Amino acid sequence: MVKTNKNICVATWYNALNYGTCLQSYALVKVLINNGYNAYIPETLKYYYYDFMDHPIVSAKRIIELISKKPAKKFNKLDSEYQIRQKKINDFADKYNNIYKIKSYSDYKQLQKDSDIYITGSDQIWNPYIIREAFLLTFVKDNKKKVAYASSIGVEKIPDFRRKLYKRALSKFYEIGVREKSAQKELSELLNKDITNVLDPTYLLAKEDWENILTNNLPIEENKNYIFCYFVGENQDWVDDIKKLSHKIELPVHIVTSEARIVPNVGVAHADFGVEEFLTAIHNAKYVITDSFHAIAFSVIFNKNFAVYKRFKDTDKSSQNSRIYDILNLFGLENRLVSSYEDLKILNIPVEYEKVNNIIKQEREKSLNFLLEALKENE
Repeated sequence: MVKTNKNICVATWYNALNYGTCLQSYALVKVLINNGYNAYIPETLKYYYYDFMDHPIVSAKRIIELISKKPAKKFNKLDSEYQIRQKKINDFADKYNNIYKIKSYSDYKQLQKDSDIYITGSDQIWNPYIIREAFLLTFVKDNKKKVAYASSIGVEKIPDFRRKLYKRALSKFYEIGVREKSAQKELSELLNKDITNVLDPTYLLAKEDWENILTNNLPIEENKNYIFCYFVGENQDWVDDIKKLSHKIELPVHIVTSEARIVPNVGVAHADFGVEEFLTAIHNAKYVITDSFHAIAFSVIFNKNFAVYKRFKDTDKSSQNSRIYDILNLFGLENRLVSSYEDLKILNIPVEYEKVNNIIKQEREKSLNFLLEALKENE
């Protein structure tokens, strides 16, 4: 691998069916490359554990699942669409994310030799209920710099059974920037050090940067004259509200389905959209209604009129609502949070995007300065 400056290994999710995963990784790698670094995402970190298998506990669970697995259900149209979607997402990652291919243990060892700095990326890679140690960079030797940029724990509190692991692993980081203020408070108290609150990587790129990867082949006929919906959670209380809204304002509804594979009984569902199509669907919509953090992010970036439903009850211990509250509060858009059809009247009020765009510009500068200073010091 040819070195341009410093080689940065970005350990993060990058090709899940969830669009936010793909978009945050794309943004972080692109920003690093734009600033003169040779940044890449390792294809896998499974060799951190063993040459031919994943973590033994995880592997044991998978073996049990395979043994007890029920006969495969009949392949249907939805399955086919999700296969198309996954291929599109993989193609996007291969095209833009500078994936460091790892096919063997020797490739993994070469990754360690090649990498000067390690960054844990954004998204909920530090969620205590789904954490993998590799994303805490426990595989990195202590003489290598470790930085976190916009890593998210996803929940309000780190449960007791994870606190020892987080303290052991994260105390070895040079700098830590997290996406939510709740995580900033939690980790600051746990580690007894300053933690910085930074923007999700998607905000580090300007609107024009994102518009460069939009597609002209979106399979939606009603250009800029439709309601776009993307709901990650399984709660479908919003469906009747959207039906009423669609009927009242006489606009069709287009829905991109989530990883949950639920097809709501409203509008036209799209399960096979790739990353570019997802972005374009938001960009071209008249209204966006969602429970997704990254659908909110791109509604704001593209200056759309939008509304947000809660994905979780606030009383749920695994509630991820804090990240939604944080970003809406930052931009002064708390009024975009809705819970009923009546609340959707907020869509009649345009967002004051001149003010919001100024906040993005200021916060982007602060977040980018944090990232570049963390990489530059002690080089």
